[in-house]
Amino acid sequence: MDVQVGRLRALLQELNIANNTVLWFVSDNGPAFYTPGSTNGLRGRKGLLHEGGVRVPGIIEWPNMISENHVVNTPIVSSDLPTVMDILELKMPDDVSNYWKSVWAC
Repeated sequence: MDVQVGRLRALLQELNIANNTVLWFVSDNGPAFYTPGSTNGLRGRKGLLHEGGVRVPGIIEWPNMISENHVVNTPIVSSDLPTVMDILELKMPDDVSNYWKSVWAC
C-alpha cells in the first residue's frame, strides 16, 4: 500500500493538483490478535468493539488549507460526513447538527 500511496501522491504533484487535494489516511481497526501491534493500553484488539479494536490513527493532508501540524483528540470515524461537509462548505441537516460535529475547526 505504501508504494501505491506514493504513486498517487506523485501523480497529484505531476498534475499540479496536490496542494488543493484532500488526502485522508486511516487504519482499518486495531491490531489483530496474535500479531505485533500496540493499542497503547486500550482494551481489546481488531474484531472487538472496545476502544483497542476501533480507535485508530488518522492523518489528513491538504497543503492549501492545513499549514501546520495539529493533533485532534476528538474521536471521529473514517466516514466523517460532518467534516467532509464542512470542508465543502455545505450545511449539515438541522436534525443531526446538534450531535454530529465536524472536527475541521479543531
